[in-house]
Amino acid sequence: MQIEGIIHNTPQPHLELAADAALPEGPLIIMLQTQLFKQKAERKGQIWTLELPEEVCSQSELTEGKTVNLWLEPESGHSLAECPQALQEALLANRSACYFFQLLDPEQRGRIIHYAEQGVEDQRIRRIDKIVAMLYERRTL
Repeated sequence: MQIEGIIHNTPQPHLELAADAALPEGPLIIMLQTQLFKQKAERKGQIWTLELPEEVCSQSELTEGKTVNLWLEPESGHSLAECPQALQEALLANRSACYFFQLLDPEQRGRIIHYAEQGVEDQRIRRIDKIVAMLYERRTL
């Protein structure tokens, strides 16, 4: 789901999200600009807050009061469980590619899984390497 947030830097860098946002419980996979991370949103009074990891703050031009668009989805272990073992292991070894894979809709994930399963073993290994690199660069099939 796409949502808007406002950057605040005190007491620590965080996003404030609208109170009417229907955020799911538990950890969320978040894409802010090109940065991907996992975080849990907290409800504080009339707003949701989402702490920003240090690496996101240091690599992005996030200024106080700036409104930003972000994508978020609940962390979904079941989307990884659908993958062949070799693809699952490759994704788990690359956190950024894994998070982006989980943000994709089921149809896109299905195309990737189908592509990874085709061909002989050597060809599947090369395809999985290509898939992980592609996901790391925020591209899909």
